[in-house]
Amino acid sequence: MTTPRRLDGGYPVTLDLAGRRTLVVGGGPVAARRARGLLAADALVDVVAPQLQAELLTLVRGGEIRWLQGEFEVSHLVEPVPAWFVHTATGVGDVDAAVARACKERGVWCVRADDGGASAAWTPAVARGLRDTAAEGVTVAVTGGGDPRRAVAVRDAISAAMASGSLPVRRVRLPITGAGAGASGGVDAGTAAAVAEGTTGRAARVGRVWLVGGGPGDPGLITVRGREVLERADVVVADRLGPRQLLDDLDPGVDVIDVGKTPGHHPISQERINEILVEQALLGRDVVRLKGGDPFVLGRGGEEALHCVAHGVPVEVVPGVTAAVSVPAAAGIPVTHRGITASFVVASAHDGATAALDALRDAPVTSTLVLLMGVTTLRSTAARLVAAGRSPQTPVALIESGWTDDQRTTVTTLEKAADVAEQEHVGSPAVIVVGDVVSVRAELGDLRGVDAVGAGSAVAASAPVAPSLVLLAHGSPDPRHAEGVERVAGHVRRAWAGAVRTAYLDHHPPTPAEVAEGLSGGVVVPLLLTTAHHVRVDVPAAAASMDAVGRGGYVVAGALGPDELLFRSCEDLLGAAGFAPDPTSAVVLFAGGSSDREAIAAIGAAAQGRTGRGWGPWTVAALAGGDSVATVAARLRAVEGVERVLVVSYMIADGVLRDRMVDQVAEAGATMVPGTLGDTPSLAALVTRRAAAALAASRPRQ
Repeated sequence: MTTPRRLDGGYPVTLDLAGRRTLVVGGGPVAARRARGLLAADALVDVVAPQLQAELLTLVRGGEIRWLQGEFEVSHLVEPVPAWFVHTATGVGDVDAAVARACKERGVWCVRADDGGASAAWTPAVARGLRDTAAEGVTVAVTGGGDPRRAVAVRDAISAAMASGSLPVRRVRLPITGAGAGASGGVDAGTAAAVAEGTTGRAARVGRVWLVGGGPGDPGLITVRGREVLERADVVVADRLGPRQLLDDLDPGVDVIDVGKTPGHHPISQERINEILVEQALLGRDVVRLKGGDPFVLGRGGEEALHCVAHGVPVEVVPGVTAAVSVPAAAGIPVTHRGITASFVVASAHDGATAALDALRDAPVTSTLVLLMGVTTLRSTAARLVAAGRSPQTPVALIESGWTDDQRTTVTTLEKAADVAEQEHVGSPAVIVVGDVVSVRAELGDLRGVDAVGAGSAVAASAPVAPSLVLLAHGSPDPRHAEGVERVAGHVRRAWAGAVRTAYLDHHPPTPAEVAEGLSGGVVVPLLLTTAHHVRVDVPAAAASMDAVGRGGYVVAGALGPDELLFRSCEDLLGAAGFAPDPTSAVVLFAGGSSDREAIAAIGAAAQGRTGRGWGPWTVAALAGGDSVATVAARLRAVEGVERVLVVSYMIADGVLRDRMVDQVAEAGATMVPGTLGDTPSLAALVTRRAAAALAASRPRQ
């Protein structure tokens, strides 16, 4: 009985074919590919075939391969010297089988292109690191378990990952050749540099410097080339404003030199930074200067490049996404916009308005002005811009920590910008946008990420400052509840242009009236998920108490649920807990409950629309005013035939009610999913959407 050939196992090896005779049987395109691969391995290649296609003929005429014209004969395996390795790719099964048999009888490895299962060896799909990249010298061979297309697809994915710098391909051992090479074929990179150092103190090899623009802060916005050179760096000289999360992924052997500066505090001068780059490169080390934004946009990259060139150090610039354009974009502000302006000016406001005014002198009066490093000098900058002819009512956006989780946008006017910045404690890093394009944000809101749906769309173009938003929660004696509400407020602040405050109906300060004393009107969004008594009675009463303070009126938004974004929040929690869509798993939204049974039923009816999107049935349970989780779980198992019941807390924040939920879920034999809806960014998107809708509805019709 013959044992079936395994195509997913074997013993992977790499053959050194340099200078050794190999044989390719066949003259078509497959044979040509095999011949090219052998030539790349520096093998001596003979091709046996009656006729050759054009590419093989070109190789013959160029003297790169030898053509043994005619049909295959056994003598081809041994004359003029024995072949080390054979590829047969004639496309004729009987011929390929005969070649394979002859090779087996003589102990020569043979690869059959037509039938991998009949071969004693296989040719994998190969990914090779490109020359002059971090992956140079890396070879990855992929077999697909008898499925060549599968192997090619995986090979292509690995090649792309190597090119993007997302694989750990940095060299940690330097190859050495000749008599000094040991069995391992390499030495530690640091040791090699030390050995290479001569009496002059300079390494025999001069390293290279890359000036890499890391983008505005989000590590996903660095370029593919930027990630690739980071992977090959021996030293990274890092700024404070670069994508510092990328430093956490570096190989432990990479030295990180922090040269970050803050406003008014430059512990390492620019001159010293220039010297560090050259010193490290002259030690034979490859150096990445990781900067925020783009190295040549107010980043002093030109000075660093000139210093390297002056000292004979090779230098390459890797452009980055400049904060001057990308940070306004994240806040929903295009620096140019049809019908508003076709030009923009970027200037440093670090030394006041002088640079800004110089930049604007020859620019159209409608040009957008983008100021970097300008928070501390905002008052003098604004005053000089007004004195130079800019309208005091020109819209201004102050965008802090763009493309990070702490991004916040404050909208005001030029004459009020400095006062508003102080009131809202605007801090560095921030990008300041001056111009009518700021009004576009009223329609777009934040555009950083897909979860900020409708964020900020409540800001009226005519309003100098965005309306305030008050999140009104019920409150609880349990401190975990207030902590959860504050987390929601933090998410909302990153999406809403105006001030965001929290207030409570009961149990926890501050009251709605106390919050209203520090504001001038705005919109109230109840952090409540049903249309029960609190929404119908308590929330309007709270808004009336806020109106009574007398500093402005308040618009009241409707309850948050049920809504598609709430169900998306549930899916966020499921995904964060590691649960993927599964038709044998039911999802139960466990609500705190209400005396309004219709409100609970409405949640269940809306949730049923999620059924079939990869999941089993979606439904609702409640601590009060609806079916218990035990009843719901039993029905799902008996009627729907589900194998697993996943329970998501349909609540804003943690507290004693969720504790009760956890106990009841355990008793029902179901699985409780960690977290609450307030832990997800989708909830913040829903809050801003409700606020925007309430403000839009309150405006008089034109």
